[in-house]
Amino acid sequence: GLTVKDKDGSVIGRLNEVWETPANDIYQVLGDKGEEILLPVIEDVILKVDIDCGEVIADISNLI
Repeated sequence: GLTVKDKDGSVIGRLNEVWETPANDIYQVLGDKGEEILLPVIEDVILKVDIDCGEVIADISNLI
């Protein structure tokens, strides 16, 4: 349920599930329109996870 934001502060969606894979975990994010966005949990993409603030900061510029 954490809010997922791009590094510029715009909301990408909400964290729905975390999938464990052999290479790295995957965050399944659901966008405002119900679209599924899959983010690999790697240093270049997931910049910060702040449980206290309820948000994840991600850099999706390399994924598009």
